[in-house]
This record gives sequence, C-alpha cells and structure tokens, in this order.
Amino acid sequence: MGNQLVLLSAEEFRDIVLAIPDGSRFSHIPRHELTTNPFGELQGASEMTNLEVCMALLEAIDQHRLAPGCIAACCSARPDFCVIDGDGDTLDAALFDHDVELSSSRAPWTAQEVPIVFRQCGVDDEFCCDRNRHMEDDVEKRKEMLSKYLRYAAVLFDVQQRFFLVMIAVTGRTFRVLRWDRSRVVMSSAVDYFTNWQLFCDILWHISLAHRYVPEMLGADPTAVRLSSRDARWRRMAAAANGHGSDFDEHMRLLGDDESSEPSTLDHARNAFRETLTSTH
Repeated sequence: MGNQLVLLSAEEFRDIVLAIPDGSRFSHIPRHELTTNPFGELQGASEMTNLEVCMALLEAIDQHRLAPGCIAACCSARPDFCVIDGDGDTLDAALFDHDVELSSSRAPWTAQEVPIVFRQCGVDDEFCCDRNRHMEDDVEKRKEMLSKYLRYAAVLFDVQQRFFLVMIAVTGRTFRVLRWDRSRVVMSSAVDYFTNWQLFCDILWHISLAHRYVPEMLGADPTAVRLSSRDARWRRMAAAANGHGSDFDEHMRLLGDDESSEPSTLDHARNAFRETLTSTH
C-alpha cells in the first residue's frame, strides 16, 4: 500500500483532490463567514503538549463550525488487533458524521470519516522528503518515513469499506493533508495553520461538502453502509444472528424421522454470520 508518493502544495490538494463539483447546487450552500483567526488559542502550539494541541484544535473546528455536518472528536480505544505505533506519541482523533454515537465525548475508532492524526512537535518528521525530493524514488526509505501513518491508514482500510482515505496530519502548528489508496499516497506540503488559517478553513469546508453531498470524494464506497445500533437494519441483523429451532446441523449423518427436510439455515452459516457481528472489525 502506498508504493508511490505524489507531492502537492496545500492549495493544489484543495483544488484538485478536494475539488468542489461544478453546479449551482454547491455554489448556493451557505458558509459560516469568519472575520478572525479561529485558531487563535494555538499560536503557541509548538510549545504545547500533544494533548493540548489536539483538544484546542478539535474545539476550534466545532466551535467555529468549520466542518458542518461533521463532529471533530477524539476516538475511543483502538481495536485490540490494531498495532500502529509503539512510542505512544500519536493521538487518535477524526472528523465524524454529526450523528455518530459518542461515549464520554469520544467516538468509535472504526467510525472515522477523516482521521486527524496528531504528532508531538519535535518528533522527527517522517515527511522530510519535502526537503529531499530525490527520496521519492527510494521505496524503502519512503515507507520507513511514512510507516506509522501508513499503518493507520491500512487499519482503516481493513475495518471500513472504502476506495481511498483522506487524512489530516498535525504536528505542532503545521498540518498536511494526505490521500491514501492501495497504490500511492498524495500528500500536501506542510502549512502553518495559524498564519494560513484561511487555507486550512477552506480545506475543512471542502471536506465538509464532500462528506455531506459527495461522500465518494472522501473515498466512501456507496454500495456499503455502516449501520449504527439505532438502525432498524441493525436490529434485523441482530435477530438473524440468533439461533432458530429450525436451524440444521450440517454434519453428515442419517436423518431422523423427526428432522425436517424443508429448506432451512445451516448451523455453521448462522454461526459464521454471528461471528461477523461480534468481531472487533
């Protein structure tokens, strides 16, 4: 995954990767106008802890309605099978659908729409290839630099049905936007979101429009829908996972007189379906 790297400016990423479709449908959508920097509390982000930057940035996104239709929140605990980093310097947060179910102000890790990955300022920047463009052709070195972000994206590909993934990476007072698919990663240059706050707000607005009206722009597979426990279809699946008296033992044997010969669900098929609902995926 991600064997090729494409570098763009943040403006190019906004205008090409997150381009708003043509048409009056989008030109008339009202946008909350800002007259002051919504990230004013983050002027000293380079000296703040990772957690402080995370909480302040998420609060600014929600408070100033920078991504309508989305909630910026921290994620719940990672799934047990998820191994991304071992040094604990990455915080998990994301833009979620505004209807997501929160628990203790946290959203389910597997429900991320656009992950926002926070790295402690001062940690070596895996994306230093901006300064060494010749490294674009060195697959192994590039994979090493991007390893943690790549693993993060790979896990989301495992637990979600999607074609590609858009990610925001934040380190101190800078951000990058990335688009991962199975063959490459498209990455923007690093931008100071305090001094270039209008650009960051533009990117969040484009993400918001895509999420609300064209989710395929964020990599969503329109043929698959993630259900919440409040959905009637969820309850239907839960009922189907329960055993039924007519379920049929699939083991080879002579059928007794009291065993039905009518079509029915095999035990192993019911059990396999139940396992898909209880799996950590």
